[in-house]
Amino acid sequence: MLVEIHTTIAARDAGLRKGQSKIRELPALHDALVHLGRPMVHALPPEPFTDHMADALITAAWLADAQHHQPLWQPPQLADKNYPDLAATEGWTFGVV
Repeated sequence: MLVEIHTTIAARDAGLRKGQSKIRELPALHDALVHLGRPMVHALPPEPFTDHMADALITAAWLADAQHHQPLWQPPQLADKNYPDLAATEGWTFGVV
């Protein structure tokens, strides 16, 4: 299975502002994880680490709580009969192949 996830929602919930969601320093990663209620308590990622590593850690922390938020998994707007073309033109946050 191959999964693609767009990490922007997780980054916003981690307190990162639009246009500043790429983290490349441990203090910033720590702050984002604390904001999500998931401070780093285990082994730290290697230094230097990439923004992709930070994305993965932040998204994993975010998913731990996001699993309980039903609108993320079944967006009501995509089922709204007033907008029949929306589901055909707009994707979900998650994609699985």
